[in-house]
Amino acid sequence: MLLAAIRQEIDRERALSLGKEGVTLPKSPAFKASFRCPVVGQEIHIVSRWPTLEALLEGKDPFRMTWLTQQAGVQVVPMEGPQETTIFRTTPAHKEGAWMHPGFRKHEFLDRAIRRAGPQMDKIVAEGVAKILTSLPPV
Repeated sequence: MLLAAIRQEIDRERALSLGKEGVTLPKSPAFKASFRCPVVGQEIHIVSRWPTLEALLEGKDPFRMTWLTQQAGVQVVPMEGPQETTIFRTTPAHKEGAWMHPGFRKHEFLDRAIRRAGPQMDKIVAEGVAKILTSLPPV
């Protein structure tokens, strides 16, 4: 239920992000598939190993990519091009002229998914507790 809400909110966030500046949520199906919601004791954990998830959730201002320069030892960078092609770009010579990353907009799909799934999960827990209590012998 929570996992379904997370995946629905990812789709919703992607639709709302069209045409906006900053890095949007990844389009790869692997992004949605990276989320799990294991139950640990009495808690439900939301887990993802997506490498930029923290920046997507917290937001990050534009920044220079100084590690992608000839000065840092990187001569050429392969980039995804149109129609599944690869473009090779020569990197800037010095760190001062490094490419600017556009930054990450703050995304709130997880907060919305939790708010949306919360009442449904409360109902399931209440029904489970009621079932257990009604199955106990009278005292």
